[in-house]
Amino acid sequence: MGKIGLAHLNEAQEVIVAENTAEIAEAIREAIGMHDYVSLDTSQIITHFGFGTEMIEDSTVYTSAKQNDADEIAVFKLSDISKCDEVMSAISERLDLKAKTFDVLNSYEYDKVENTVFLNKGEYVILVTTAKINSAWSAIESFYQRETAAVK
Repeated sequence: MGKIGLAHLNEAQEVIVAENTAEIAEAIREAIGMHDYVSLDTSQIITHFGFGTEMIEDSTVYTSAKQNDADEIAVFKLSDISKCDEVMSAISERLDLKAKTFDVLNSYEYDKVENTVFLNKGEYVILVTTAKINSAWSAIESFYQRETAAVK
């Protein structure tokens, strides 16, 4: 995957706790100021990322409404944590293709893809492509709880 999808390293054993994926995606969207977006439905998510819906329990995906804009937020709650590698691999392939596209078309958008937030935290997989990477991290980290304190 190269430099694409650099994950924020955190030594503490933490998990993400949220009511649903929409809660996380909305917090990220507000933090980065993403206003011109479309929400993908389940069939679009399958096409967009290349993995089956049986792998995810819940998902919220926002992409920029502008075709030449790389901004994207994707939050997935896995139905089976053992499927994480498959989901992460499919998303990595999508990021690689996106990087190749923007490398030719738009260097500013390419830089966003190169610095994508892409992480797995417990049963959640999160992808955020934005120029406001620090704001995205702050929004994500607001859902972190110590694993021992997390209540299911």
